[in-house]
Amino acid sequence: MRRPRDASPARPTPPAPDLPPDPLSPTPPAAHRSAGSGLDYTPKPVERMVVDGLIDDVWAIPDEASFKMSRLACKTTGALLGPTTGMQLFAALALAVERPELKRIATVGCDDGRAYVPDIMGARRTGELDTIAELENDLEEYNEFRRVREAAEAVERSSHTIDAERLAALAR
Repeated sequence: MRRPRDASPARPTPPAPDLPPDPLSPTPPAAHRSAGSGLDYTPKPVERMVVDGLIDDVWAIPDEASFKMSRLACKTTGALLGPTTGMQLFAALALAVERPELKRIATVGCDDGRAYVPDIMGARRTGELDTIAELENDLEEYNEFRRVREAAEAVERSSHTIDAERLAALAR
């Protein structure tokens, strides 16, 4: 016999596991609104791809860009895409702008937008028209942000290298 849910004895909630931060995402999981992004772990298939050297760079795409790309794809092609596919399209376009020598960039659309229409439309900012000109501007701003961040990270890495060399010299 099945008991109603409220009549069943309370089960203790297991403690949340101590998970390492996702090495592929520079932002905390709570910072993402898009379903499936900002995971607090690295999925096993992705871990294997990293170990096998199949992933050499990771880009964090802002939620606003993924939602806008989903809306723009629907507006221009009629394809109703979810925000994860919007992220992929935005990243592919940003890569094409950054590396025009690449002849082909492939991505796999992993979601349709039916379940996400309220989120996709709700993320639209006042005054946004979802035009190609806005997208081009967003891509340029994103690539500039990445260049600045990469330069800052390079400086930080080089300062750690210098500190390590100084420490090694002092240890001798």
